[in-house]
Amino acid sequence: MIEEQAVIVKIDAHTIWIEKSNYSGCVSCQHMSSCTTQAVSQLLKKKSLRLVNTQEFKLGDTVTITIDENLLLCASISMYLYPILALFLGAFIADGFIEDTNAYKDLWVIISTFISFIIYLIGIKQSSATRYTNSISLKKIL
Repeated sequence: MIEEQAVIVKIDAHTIWIEKSNYSGCVSCQHMSSCTTQAVSQLLKKKSLRLVNTQEFKLGDTVTITIDENLLLCASISMYLYPILALFLGAFIADGFIEDTNAYKDLWVIISTFISFIIYLIGIKQSSATRYTNSISLKKIL
């Protein structure tokens, strides 16, 4: 499990926004060494993260964010490997359906490649918004 501390900066009816606190998990992070906590730390340093409010949190509460390593691996694969596969899939499908005698075959293959890539990006944006953020657990620090 990857853990990082954050502070609740905004609360709505069913959602909370958290930002990384200034606390550093270990001495290695202060020296910018590579560790799994540093990856989460860099993600939360850049922006606020919106999560579903499942507990009674108050504004300014310090929480511990817990993320499973398998979840991080699946998210990495869906953001790096699958888009490349979508590009190749779009190219192979277009290449199989378009006749070789077509003067603009290469153009249609390129267009199909980008269309499959854009469809994948739209799909992953819609599915990742709920799939990954619902898998993050929060625990209030007393």
